[in-house]
Amino acid sequence: MRDLSVAVAVMICLAGAVGCNGQKETVKTEKPERKNYHKYLDAPYVPDSQRGGKPGSGAKVAPRSPNAIPIALEDDLTKVRLRRRWKYIVVHHSGTDKGSAGSFNNAHKQRGWLGVGYHFVIGNGTLSKEGEIETTFRWNEQIQGAHAGVEEYNEHGIGICLVGDFNAGVPSPAQIKSLIGLTNYLQRRCGIPITQVLGHRDVKQTDCPGQLFPWAEFKRALQQENAWRSS
Repeated sequence: MRDLSVAVAVMICLAGAVGCNGQKETVKTEKPERKNYHKYLDAPYVPDSQRGGKPGSGAKVAPRSPNAIPIALEDDLTKVRLRRRWKYIVVHHSGTDKGSAGSFNNAHKQRGWLGVGYHFVIGNGTLSKEGEIETTFRWNEQIQGAHAGVEEYNEHGIGICLVGDFNAGVPSPAQIKSLIGLTNYLQRRCGIPITQVLGHRDVKQTDCPGQLFPWAEFKRALQQENAWRSS
């Protein structure tokens, strides 16, 4: 178990990160419970690439949503076995004009953190491609985040950061599309209801993910995506 001095809330990032609270970040593991835990541990999630018949086989191939994350990414994410009870998805902005998972990781490490505080970063075309979904070690290793500033939401919340300052501007259409697809995937994979898809400001006193973030439009589009998936 590693015990490093970190700031567990990320509200604004300068050159990748500026933390707010100084405290210990302890990596905690959870043993899967056979009861009242994710059914997906017993019945593995089936990605789109394996759903329906194979092209050319004559069998019906399951349609894909235009917002769906790339099949290769979905396959990679699905290879990671769930080892934590994920109950929330927490959306952030970086508060910076540019950034990437790599730049945030370097900045966070320089502050003594384990690494980038988020599980996923969605690029804005500066240090990564616009709308590119970057997966961090926190998802791959299934460890808690350092993004919410509240233990419950760090322990059980999947942190997604969109690069950009949404007090000064809005996310690009490519970023929103990726956010919808990734959030929908995580909802289905982890059994997270739309009521538990939250902005950082919903769990802590902050304006993150920004005053101009189109939250109502995002939630409406996510609701439509969920309905399309269940139809």
